[in-house]
Amino acid sequence: MSVSRQATLRDWARRHILAITLAIAAAFTIGCALRMGWQPLSTDENDFFLAMAYWPEWRKIIPHPHLYVHWAQLLLSIFGATVEAARLSVLIPHLLTLPLLAWLARLLYHNMPGRLNWQTIALVAIGLYALNPLIVQNSVLIDIDNGLLTTALTALLCLWLALRRRSPVMRVFVLSIGFAICLWIKLPTPPMLAAALIAGEIARRNWREAGIAATFTAGGAALFAVLHTVYGWFTGYTLADASAALVGRSSGVGEALSQAPNHFIQTSGVMVFWLGLPIALLGLLTFWDSAQRWARRQINDTDIALLYVVGVFAFYGTMIVPAWGYPRYHTPALPVLMVIIAAWVSRQIRQPGCVLSRIALPIMLGGTLYMLFIVGDPMYDIYRATFETTVLAERLRIGGLAMARLALPMALVIGLGFTLAHRVRMTRTALLAGGLAALTLGSYLATDLVQVTAEYSTRYRYTYRYADRAQATAAVRTNVPPGGYSLTDKDLLWYAGRPGDQIYPYLGNPDLLKTTLRARRVDVIAWAQKERLKATALNADAEALAILEQCYRSQRFGVFTVLTRAGPTPCLGIQ
Repeated sequence: MSVSRQATLRDWARRHILAITLAIAAAFTIGCALRMGWQPLSTDENDFFLAMAYWPEWRKIIPHPHLYVHWAQLLLSIFGATVEAARLSVLIPHLLTLPLLAWLARLLYHNMPGRLNWQTIALVAIGLYALNPLIVQNSVLIDIDNGLLTTALTALLCLWLALRRRSPVMRVFVLSIGFAICLWIKLPTPPMLAAALIAGEIARRNWREAGIAATFTAGGAALFAVLHTVYGWFTGYTLADASAALVGRSSGVGEALSQAPNHFIQTSGVMVFWLGLPIALLGLLTFWDSAQRWARRQINDTDIALLYVVGVFAFYGTMIVPAWGYPRYHTPALPVLMVIIAAWVSRQIRQPGCVLSRIALPIMLGGTLYMLFIVGDPMYDIYRATFETTVLAERLRIGGLAMARLALPMALVIGLGFTLAHRVRMTRTALLAGGLAALTLGSYLATDLVQVTAEYSTRYRYTYRYADRAQATAAVRTNVPPGGYSLTDKDLLWYAGRPGDQIYPYLGNPDLLKTTLRARRVDVIAWAQKERLKATALNADAEALAILEQCYRSQRFGVFTVLTRAGPTPCLGIQ
């Protein structure tokens, strides 16, 4: 190839680097989704599929506004009522979020002072976001937060920034509609973005902007309430139905607050494993940088966006997600967080790219190899601990050991940053920022490879093997006749296709279990080990335990236990 042709290609690549990066990120996302497409639905995904496919009968099983459900129904009507079509309801918004990252980077940083290049920020943010294991898993998880809600809230923030020079009337009109659409997807999270905008503008004494934010929030909420009331008249799915989850959570606020410190520690630990230690450290440095600007009253749009991230993480970390949960609720804040971290990294690196590349590429490769051959799945141990013990100290021990393995490469990168900076004529902060970003990308790539090819669940009910679930399902189907009855785990109840009820309330109420067993023949009782460990009331009821031991035969399939009724005659007073 001639020198001139090579120069032409390099020039073309520079001009189209953002589009090329977006295409690669989209291809990576689609490839991962296709590779995981064989995996069956789990737990709440089954509820969503029921609501999508049989809306008149099962609509109230999803106690949220149903724009996401109707969006998925549109796809089911086009492609058929299949799991693959339902998963498009999260994959498509996920792909749309990728260009929104670039738009958000441009809106936040194209006029920033200094040597910040918004396109560089966008490239880094797209890489961090697309490779993040949580995002990769979200691309096939049928749920509200990780798909349509993430895209809608990111777009709403972009609109807020993009319409700055428009008239207040137009801004309020457009943003009210946008806010109402977000509320039609889910109620709790959109107000967090609105509250951050209002609080941030008040903090920097920008009363006009604060007023516009408050007005579109009120207008959008009113628009949503009116339209959903009319919608309820025609469909029967009322505003009260759409608010059921929020009202239910509100009724337990006192108990949630009493457990908030414990929940926050556990949930934050889970999120650190999902985000990774290197980017968690970058996030802390970003927060510190922002906190200094808040203290000096030099608040900018980045700080307000970061306030939204803090609100989402604080609320869902303390009020809802326990340690064994899959942290999908945090996802709407991740696009914003990745853009802000990418900007901080880009701000620190002011040296020529060739110097950094010679250091970053080996770090990225080393991180990939270390995660692949030493760590494996960084989430496995911490989630597996929830099936093996209910003792917090033991969980912390297991999590601490897992964290120590993850901390080793980060400690090496930090050490290199302090010892090599002067030799390559880079500041320690610049070398640290570049090294941690490179280590993050390498760790993400390795974790994705492990998780995407795993034979066990990497989302709901993390670590259980799908083969074990298939065997447990077959055992339920074999031992429960078409006219029989079972009390089982939600997944087994769904896939076995036999009459029955979910086991969860019975594990917490042994009297209810005994009453049910005396009233009718229950052919099979099944649970996952996690539920059994948490069943303190059942574990303390000697009569119930005796019935289960003497009247049922036990089979174990991984984390699943299947109890089948022994004999046709009554046993210890049960049918």
